[in-house]
Amino acid sequence: MDDQESSSGLMIGMIVGGVAAVVLLGLVVLGGAFFWPSERTAVAPAGGPVVAFGPVDEEVAQAVPPIEPAPQPRPDVTAHNRLVGVWEAKTPDDGVKILDLRADGAMQVTMQGDGKTLKRSGRWEVLEADGERVKLRRALADNTDSVQTIRFDGPDRFIMEGPGGGAAYQRRAAK
Repeated sequence: MDDQESSSGLMIGMIVGGVAAVVLLGLVVLGGAFFWPSERTAVAPAGGPVVAFGPVDEEVAQAVPPIEPAPQPRPDVTAHNRLVGVWEAKTPDDGVKILDLRADGAMQVTMQGDGKTLKRSGRWEVLEADGERVKLRRALADNTDSVQTIRFDGPDRFIMEGPGGGAAYQRRAAK
């Protein structure tokens, strides 16, 4: 191998390496243009202020209204508070059914009759309220889930409507 062949091979290698370096540099610059925020980029998080990554024209910033989060339906707090407490109803077989509705949404149902007592726990929530009528959802630990309509007959009395008539519940006096 003579000096001329070796220098031409070196020259070809340098040209190929230079071209590859220029191509890689171009890709880095082009990729950065897509991913790096420009001076006039502004982002408005949902419901928050405009956050700028550089100088922003005030007219442009004021023209972009913030995105408001969608309103979430909220249960009627008054109906919820009205139901919190211990309620008692007589059953057709001369038994007693007790609902203990707690402010945190926890619930205990106690059924007494024929010398037996059955207790079940679960969760409750007000789905909707319209005047003296309230739609109540009860989910017990045994995976029974029900929605009943309650009609208040007074401050300490409601009727849980259902098939064949409803049970009348009376608020228990505090002990």
